Amino acid sequence: MNILSVVGVCIVGCVCAVCVKHLNNSIGILCSVVCSLVISVFIFQRVMPCIDFLKALSSEGENNEYLSVMLKGCCICFISEIGVDICRDFGEISIAQKVETAGKVEILVLSLPLVRSVIELSRELMSN
Repeated sequence: MNILSVVGVCIVGCVCAVCVKHLNNSIGILCSVVCSLVISVFIFQRVMPCIDFLKALSSEGENNEYLSVMLKGCCICFISEIGVDICRDFGEISIAQKVETAGKVEILVLSLPLVRSVIELSRELMSN
């Protein structure tokens, strides 16, 4: 599936959702969610080679901690963005904002060990 297929699925999904929402709002929202899930599956299929590459790179190199944090951060971004979009599809903007904030906090917590190691490295360099 290429980007033209993704855009085509999005357009068909939007048209179906808008047309069905006039008849039954809950089925229209369901159309939006199904379309979002189809696109999410496509995204994950396209991202998996990148994840595999980063895993292979991290197993070969010395700085696998940095790549691991980057990989986990990217996954947190994707997952939280999908959750935010689904909440927005349901019209729950405040819940979507909370999911977005939770994703940012998770990335912050994930990066704290890296910040600690950078500070320790700078202290070592300053003392030498």
